[in-house]
Amino acid sequence: MNTDEIAATHRTVVIEGCDGAGKSTLATRLAREYGFTVVHCPRTPDSVGLPQRYQELLARPGHLVLDRSFLSELAYGPLYRGGSRITWTEARTLAKSVINRDGAFLHLTASAEVIQTRLLNRDTQAPPLARSTLSWPPTRRSSRPSRSPFPSSPSTRPTTHLPRADDNPQSPSGPRAFSVSSGTGRPTRAGGTVDIRSAQKLAWDNKLDKGFNTTDVPLEFGLLTAEIGEAFTAWRKHHPDFGEELADVFLYLAAIAEMNGLDLQTEVQRKITKNRDRVYARNEHGVPVRITETAED
Repeated sequence: MNTDEIAATHRTVVIEGCDGAGKSTLATRLAREYGFTVVHCPRTPDSVGLPQRYQELLARPGHLVLDRSFLSELAYGPLYRGGSRITWTEARTLAKSVINRDGAFLHLTASAEVIQTRLLNRDTQAPPLARSTLSWPPTRRSSRPSRSPFPSSPSTRPTTHLPRADDNPQSPSGPRAFSVSSGTGRPTRAGGTVDIRSAQKLAWDNKLDKGFNTTDVPLEFGLLTAEIGEAFTAWRKHHPDFGEELADVFLYLAAIAEMNGLDLQTEVQRKITKNRDRVYARNEHGVPVRITETAED
């Protein structure tokens, strides 16, 4: 199965595999060449309800590609945190939702040597090769069947294991920058106006390309605070780059939203509607006070 076949036959693509296997590269290619919207799914705060979050993601319109998913929680939760925040029953339900959305599950693999080299190039650190060889890929297939979260109905689509076409750690992934047309949220090769959703995706792709922070939410909030300070200084001193500093503030907000699996455009639209429906009146001090509540308040 190649990317043309994936894009032609599936409206939803869930990509799994260990770090360095090429998940983000494939997701970016599906977005750039076939109009998929990429949703990166890093580790989320414990307060986030994962089953509900993934159901909301799968309810989005259009073509979606998930860079990691609830399957990662089933694997890494017990391995690193002592337990999964998603049950097998919930995983089966989510798998059915993917299938009902014309979905496919892709599992990317690469040799231990390639994985280690890619991680060193990207993160400047990687587990020792001996450890990588023991854990990925297995040297032989176990005769013991693995437990699968997928429903066993006849309509179930099997997981496809895809080795990288270029098993070369130095192979370039190609340009990822592209313009986005507003309205549909689907990328185009040139021209167009960038909307909030498209800007969030482009900003995230740039962070991946440059190797910037994509996992440390507190750090990102700290950097956002610094950018707000720079924007204030630019405004106070009438610097010509005031608009650019405001843009930096937005891009950090977009990054925080992406880290937490939020579509910032949807959140902004919802908040604007909520604020519009509120009614205010001035009190005896001339301060606007809300006098009506929305259903969500």
